Amino acid sequence: MLNTFWQRWSETRYNTKVTTLRFLLALWIGKSARLFVRLIGQGSGTALPGLLALNIDPTFLHTGLKQLKDDCIVISGTNGKTTTAQMVRAVMKPPHQSLLMNKEGSNLLRGIASSIIEHSRLDGHIQASLGLFELDEATLPLLLDIQPPRILVLLNLFRDQLDRYGEVDLIRKKWADAIKKLPTETRLVLNADDPLVASLGKGWSNVVFFGIDDVSAASEKPASHLDVRACPSCGGKLAMRNFFASHLCHYQCQKCSFHRPKPDIAAIHIISNGLEETDIGVVIHGKRQRLTIPIPGLPAVYSTLATCAVAHILELDKTVVLDALRALPRPFGRWERIEINGQKILLILIKNPAGASAVLDTLAGTKHNTLLLALNDNLADGTDVSWIWDTPFEKLPGAKRVIVTGTRANDLALRFKYAERKTIEVVSSLKQAIIRGLHVKHGSDTGSLTILATYTAMLAIRKILTGSHLGGVQE
Repeated sequence: MLNTFWQRWSETRYNTKVTTLRFLLALWIGKSARLFVRLIGQGSGTALPGLLALNIDPTFLHTGLKQLKDDCIVISGTNGKTTTAQMVRAVMKPPHQSLLMNKEGSNLLRGIASSIIEHSRLDGHIQASLGLFELDEATLPLLLDIQPPRILVLLNLFRDQLDRYGEVDLIRKKWADAIKKLPTETRLVLNADDPLVASLGKGWSNVVFFGIDDVSAASEKPASHLDVRACPSCGGKLAMRNFFASHLCHYQCQKCSFHRPKPDIAAIHIISNGLEETDIGVVIHGKRQRLTIPIPGLPAVYSTLATCAVAHILELDKTVVLDALRALPRPFGRWERIEINGQKILLILIKNPAGASAVLDTLAGTKHNTLLLALNDNLADGTDVSWIWDTPFEKLPGAKRVIVTGTRANDLALRFKYAERKTIEVVSSLKQAIIRGLHVKHGSDTGSLTILATYTAMLAIRKILTGSHLGGVQE
């Protein structure tokens, strides 16, 4: 009876049948948990509140998300989710002030539930009209089953955390099965350069492809860690050329008709300006645009193309989109710049061979005072760290000092031994490693520190850098 009262009250006030007593209970406990986590300084409350809410009310996501009158945009892929989501958020901000977004890369269902908790009033009404979510590869099918999105962006599929995901073919099959259940109104935005992702558009009329047409940005030879060699349609051998990252390339099956689709959104001219920015000539459905993004590397180009595809679908103002991309702040931990006492720090996330290789390619030719690499094997990183042997650390740029740290620092040190790096400092403590990295031994220059870190190590390092006064600590 009480539950009926709540439902009728909600319908009268908001003309929606979303509020139930269980939903409200989950919401209130989630809000309390979020406040508690923040008060004790143990994070920003992007996971625990949502986890509690989902345990109290398994239908929490469905009940909350169906309030969004403008539906939602979902972004998934192995690499580039956070950067792409931040780009889409930037270009959408003027027309959509009230975005429901799982911030800081909390890309499991609990992260979305936490975002609902953050953006809801105590009466259960969500103060947002549109959802923008980045999703873990394995979590994506679960959300698609709960809430079909208005736009689904799929960036790439690489081998990553084999202990959690398995091989890329398995994830691709799960994605394909989930996409078959989507309504025809859902717009697919697919990477034409990834044969696994592009194949998901077969038989789908409502699809936009993006890719790189500038072959000068490609490599003639494939990387040593190709994740895909066979045609996803027939299993035949793929003829592959113009490699951009791992198996992202121009391809055609030698057995069937499967081939790289012509991109609707294409990068036709890419100019890299060191580690500062990238100039991109973009063709959007036949019309040329020129834009600059303050992020280096080809992965950022793919994120930009995906963002342009979303902006085109939503018919956003082109001038607003270009200005937003130019002024884009670097997402946390993704080529993020931090300065402490005059010393410049560059923080970069690495987590798999494809992403790490792209980072090393971007860093090639640049000078570094100190390189610090942090390898953790926590659950969020993936407990299997064998990927470091598929990563071409031989391409690691020159530096006066190289420091390794993290829970698997010794594994990294061994890998660098085989990469013929003779002088490696192993420091078990993340904080001590940072202090030693900031301690300049070469001359009186303030120097610089470049940090490459896996996910949980990156979060911990960022907390140390932004929350501690390291300048007064002596080595």
